[in-house]
Amino acid sequence: MIIKKIVTGIVALAIVSTMAVTTALATTSATKEVYGQSYAYSGKLGNNSYVSWNIKGDSSTAMTTAGKTESKFQRYIKVSVECRNTANNAVISNQTNEITTKNAGTGIGIKRNKNNSYVYYIHRVKVKTDKDNQYTIDDVYYRINQNK
Repeated sequence: MIIKKIVTGIVALAIVSTMAVTTALATTSATKEVYGQSYAYSGKLGNNSYVSWNIKGDSSTAMTTAGKTESKFQRYIKVSVECRNTANNAVISNQTNEITTKNAGTGIGIKRNKNNSYVYYIHRVKVKTDKDNQYTIDDVYYRINQNK
């Protein structure tokens, strides 16, 4: 009986430790200054999750995409992009798209005027094991400033 309690305690501690490490490593954020220029950033998410993400802005569109390149594990992927006012942080426009997939991706874009110095863009990619899971595998957040 005592061995069962010890094993149960060790397993519980391992689960809590894993969740704490996963949550601590899950968020990537950055603020970029583009000052009216086009921009492009890309990367991979998670530890062996095989999810790649792309953030792009040109003179007419701000876009966020993410895709899965292997089919071993199913993942929930949510991408979004929003335009906000620099004076009061109010949302001017935003779009979100989501997918649960083993080997596909999703993307979303909004109209952009790269000469508007009164706005900034928030690009986000969030990956979870499924839509209802509260634990995030990875979360990428980019703020693109274009004010001078």
